[in-house]
Amino acid sequence: MGPAMIKMIKTIGARLERFLRIDSSSGSAARIRARIVYGTGLICLCLQLLNMVSMSVVYKSWTSQHYVATISCLIFLGMTLALRYTKSPTFFGGGYAALAIISIGVAASVETIPGHPPYGINTALVPLLCSGAAFIAFIGTRAVSAAYLIASLILIGALYKITADSNPTGVDAILAWQRTVQASIAALMVGGICTAIATIVFRNLTELEAALVRAKSAEQARTNFLSTMSHEIRTPLHGILGLSDLLARSELPNPQDRYAQLITVSANNLMEIIDEVLEMARLEDGTVQTKAEPFNPALLLQDVCDLFAVKATEKELWMGTDIDPNIPPVLIGDNSHLRQVISNLVGNALKFTQSGGVRIGARLAGINAEAAAVQFYVQDSGVGIALEDQSVVFERFKQTDSAKISTIKGTGLGLSICRELTDIMGSTLELMSNPGEGTTFYFTLTLPIALETSEYTQVA
Repeated sequence: MGPAMIKMIKTIGARLERFLRIDSSSGSAARIRARIVYGTGLICLCLQLLNMVSMSVVYKSWTSQHYVATISCLIFLGMTLALRYTKSPTFFGGGYAALAIISIGVAASVETIPGHPPYGINTALVPLLCSGAAFIAFIGTRAVSAAYLIASLILIGALYKITADSNPTGVDAILAWQRTVQASIAALMVGGICTAIATIVFRNLTELEAALVRAKSAEQARTNFLSTMSHEIRTPLHGILGLSDLLARSELPNPQDRYAQLITVSANNLMEIIDEVLEMARLEDGTVQTKAEPFNPALLLQDVCDLFAVKATEKELWMGTDIDPNIPPVLIGDNSHLRQVISNLVGNALKFTQSGGVRIGARLAGINAEAAAVQFYVQDSGVGIALEDQSVVFERFKQTDSAKISTIKGTGLGLSICRELTDIMGSTLELMSNPGEGTTFYFTLTLPIALETSEYTQVA
């Protein structure tokens, strides 16, 4: 079966479910039950039609059983369509049970061929009753299943009486009684087992849906709490930063001057942690969306470099950019999130680099008339990352041994946020590193080329 055929079947199935009002707003248990109900109806109609064809071939005439099968098909089709409006498994299961019992009873008790007595109890009765018990267990309720089993036992007894009235002798009498016992035991076993399975399955699905709803509510509440608290903490923290900065600029004697500087550093670290927690909350909430706006990649990297230049100078590190001149001057992409990722990577590189420096770069990985593939990277000469730690650095709250011994502590969220943001932008953040030889983080974005304008073609 080719992809086109599979796609056509899915399309037909989706349209049929829309017609039958099986929508995604219903719970999983309700959708599964509805699909079983309608699937059962379709299968039963097809089987009845095949049965009518086979009877026509065998009997070579239209018999009373043809009438029974035709009426059963019409009633079943009407019930199936009525279910579209009632949405009641009790209604459908009860109707199917009554239809199955009546159809089996009539088909087994009337004359098949003029002049021949009815079969009564026979071997074909067992699979019919068992299949009916299995179907009703999944499409109805436990009360409907119990009623069907009781009606089945009554039917089996009535059909045995029809057979017994013909006064069978010898082996025929033994077979009639044996079939009666077998049909009763089979119907009870299949009905009981399928009812138990259906009860467990639908109950577990219902409980799972309720648990998922509770989990989503709790997750939403946690996200709202983080967002609210982050914003509430920002207001007094901005005041602390402003006052500590003013205090640090005033002429204070030691050690008060050092204390003021430590307050500023601690407040900045706290602000960074709050920003990371807030960004992670937005990522989990799914509210982070990408933008498409023109930007100058060289200018963006130079801005990030200038932003961290003072911090690099304080640590006596060099910092520079390396821009491929073949990269188009204006591209279309998510400028703000790209800046955020590169800034986080540069800040992380400065944190774990004690000598040497940090390079921010962009290479042209491919280009055509409409788009350019650009590889952005941040390279440092820091402590590096061991091979066994490289698989966990992007996990939340995970820190390598080099991070644990760093004098500047973090939340362990920075690289995780960068990885998720690059995923949103359509790329994957990767790294190359060896202990003691530095680390390079890189990712490649395919960005549309924009028309050059004076606003974006400034030399960085």
